[in-house]
Amino acid sequence: MVRVNQPGGNNSESNQLLSLSVFSPSFLYDVSGVNFGGTRGTDLDNSRNPMGDLWRNKDNLQKELRLFGNIYAEVDILENLTAKTSFGIDYNTFNFRNYTIRDIESTEATGSNRLTTSNNYEWTWTWYNTLNYTLKLGTYIGLIS
Repeated sequence: MVRVNQPGGNNSESNQLLSLSVFSPSFLYDVSGVNFGGTRGTDLDNSRNPMGDLWRNKDNLQKELRLFGNIYAEVDILENLTAKTSFGIDYNTFNFRNYTIRDIESTEATGSNRLTTSNNYEWTWTWYNTLNYTLKLGTYIGLIS
């Protein structure tokens, strides 16, 4: 099975379930029935046990909150003079926690457990103001902005 340029580095649940078909039920766990079975055989490359990966990643959390919107106003200052304003905001917060547990069943197993965390907070705003003046010249109407 060849997997090239998979999003998430081949760690998404759908990819794990698709690759499960190459494992027979006898390979899901080792002889003791406690640990996950591995790929320490010939011609199995360095693939990982997909059920083991899903179990090890079950407690990893990723949370994201995004709020965005704008307000708009238009006011006629004079008979031919109009002011327009628009204010918008985009707020984003992102929290990620990933605990990587050793996968002892793999041919090239991870050497140690690892914890990765990331917290990001970002926001942007935009404010547009426009003045429009309309001038009537005979039968023609001109617009000056």
